[in-house]
Amino acid sequence: MPDLREYLKIDPITTARHGGKILVYRRTTVRIHRGAQVAVDERLTLGQQWAGGAPLYPGHFVVRDGARLEIGKVGILTGLRVGVAEGAELVWRGGGANSDLRLSCYESIRIGENVGFGDRVTLRDSDNHDIGSGRPMGAPIVIEDNVWIGLESTILKGVTIGTGAMVAAGSLVTKDVPPGTLAAGRPATVIRKDISWSW
Repeated sequence: MPDLREYLKIDPITTARHGGKILVYRRTTVRIHRGAQVAVDERLTLGQQWAGGAPLYPGHFVVRDGARLEIGKVGILTGLRVGVAEGAELVWRGGGANSDLRLSCYESIRIGENVGFGDRVTLRDSDNHDIGSGRPMGAPIVIEDNVWIGLESTILKGVTIGTGAMVAAGSLVTKDVPPGTLAAGRPATVIRKDISWSW
């Protein structure tokens, strides 16, 4: 069992490059193993309360030994549960997530610029168990630029969501979503093409 003191401190000089910062709000625990590679180009904000005064929920952000974290400018609100496993990579160029993001990265999750997540979204790139199907337990998730993921949606392993796409609230995404489309349902299917959206 590693000494837990290894995880408790963040030195912004050694964990960020180009003057980037990690800002941690009350009730959020951050544990970054010394053997992780962390690059924050601008700013990673963790656990901030919604401006409208929503409750402040406890959360955690854990990056294990040998993991790689690469961040542009990202804000994740209160209640987050983010874990990057040993040897995995989480890359997020820019955007943000509302309350209660659940992100479990065991292999690779890559998120582009201007990507937003509604409340209680789940991303998971591994099943974490083998049921004898012969299929791999994990596969990368890729979310391209300018994507919106609606509240209470779930994104599972091996999925690519194309540039400019939207995922409707409550969707279960098990297959790729083409660029510029709206996907909805459980499992999600494309219900509209040639969409556009803005924050």
